[in-house]
Amino acid sequence: VPEMKIIQVCPQYFPDIGGVETHVQEISERLVRIGHEVTVVCTDPRGIHPERECINGVQVRRFPCFAPHDAYYFSPQMLRYLKKIDGEILHAHGYHAFPALFSMRGAKGKRFIVTPHYHGKGHTFLRDLLLRCYYPCGRALFNRADRIVCVSEYEKRLIRDRFDIRQEKFVVIPNGLNLSEFAITAVSGGRDPGRLLYVGRIEKYKGIQQIIGALPD
Repeated sequence: VPEMKIIQVCPQYFPDIGGVETHVQEISERLVRIGHEVTVVCTDPRGIHPERECINGVQVRRFPCFAPHDAYYFSPQMLRYLKKIDGEILHAHGYHAFPALFSMRGAKGKRFIVTPHYHGKGHTFLRDLLLRCYYPCGRALFNRADRIVCVSEYEKRLIRDRFDIRQEKFVVIPNGLNLSEFAITAVSGGRDPGRLLYVGRIEKYKGIQQIIGALPD
């Protein structure tokens, strides 16, 4: 008998690749290993993954969705499913897409946790404009949450000040690092001072160009 039934809600999940996807996968698989039952509810905008599967002990349930330019992840089927799902904890990830908002419909009778991965603005002018319109929904999400897990004090301040959320709702848990994923062959003669390691997608908004521009010629 599992200790707890935990539902993780996120836009996409492994084998799709991204920061939130990896975050949810690492947490979910560790929860399974210590005896919990974990179901990940996510979307499959390209329709390329199984609707239901088990990955390393994690039950995955995917739904078709509307996701123009890999954004929003709007899925009425997911919304209907979350209304009836059973569990003790519902953990929603990713403020910047609809699945977290939809998760409020399934939070009744459960501990409701939100990890927003919030960075305060959209990646384009249009997304930034839509994000401002989304503000009342976002504030409702944070007010409904029993706990808001932020990955940094900076993210916590952004949300607290922007949405006027009570201090006691927040918990700061920095992202972990699986060192085995980033093992680098030692350079003969010691460390190479000219070597940089970047972990993430190559996207302009992530600021890789700022690092490159700061390097000497």
